[in-house]
This record gives sequence, C-alpha cells and structure tokens, in this order.
Amino acid sequence: MWFFGLPIMDRIFINTGGICDYDDIVNNQSLFNDVGSKACRKLQGIWTGGHDPSGHVFLLVQSSIILWFELLDIRTLAELKKFGDNYQGKRQWKERALLIASSSIIVLFALLTLWWFMLLITSIHFHSFPEKLTGLFFSYLPILFYLVPRYFNL
Repeated sequence: MWFFGLPIMDRIFINTGGICDYDDIVNNQSLFNDVGSKACRKLQGIWTGGHDPSGHVFLLVQSSIILWFELLDIRTLAELKKFGDNYQGKRQWKERALLIASSSIIVLFALLTLWWFMLLITSIHFHSFPEKLTGLFFSYLPILFYLVPRYFNL
C-alpha cells in the first residue's frame, strides 16, 4: 500500500461513493475519509454505500475460461492413441501415456465442476446483481484482449 496506494477494489468502492462507517467516539479519530478495507477493519468499521465488484466471480470465471482453453485441445488424446497404435515400441508406454492423459482430463473436469459450483453458491449468497456483472465483465476482458488480436488480425 505504501507504494501504489489502496488496492484496486478499494479504489473502485471509494470512488463510487463507498465509505467506512465507524464510531468516532470509540476511535477518537475523524480524520479518515478515504480509508481502505484493512484500515476500516482496524477502526472496527463497516463498508457502506459504493459499488463492490465481485472478486470471486472475477477469479472463478477467469480461471475457468483458462482451463476450458486447455480442454479445447482435447484432440491430442486421439492423436496420442493414434501415435501409440503406430508406435512399434513398448505397449506399456502407450497404456501409461493414455492413462496420464485421460486422468488429467478427468481431474480438469472435476476442478471445473467444483469452481462452477462455487460460482453458483457465490452468486446466490453474495453481492448484488450489478456487482456480479462487473466481476464477470472484468473476467472476460483479459480473454478478449488475448483472443481478438490473434483471430481477427488486428
């Protein structure tokens, strides 16, 4: 915090009208208008007002998209089987390679299922709808910056 200032989420919250509501009499301080979340907790205050983008939606959606891109190249499993059929070497190598490849795909699907369940629970219990949309928008933004120049020759 000493170098860059408040975290991005705190800046968004404060710039959209959010404040730390704390008891002046208990803390004997009225100098803090724009405090971050850490300082607000130290003052035993609570955040009120403002727009709090959902960081959970951001992280869960963005990491899920990255793993889905890993699964897009699932044809490598078929190529591995084809290579194993043509390979005149050890049959045991082929079986191990196929087991590792198929196991990693199963683990990837299990992780994605867990993350989407966590996203569902987060969406039901936390944040307002606009805050969830903001988290979703910012999770798609880096992917768009990655895909658009590569596939549209910009």
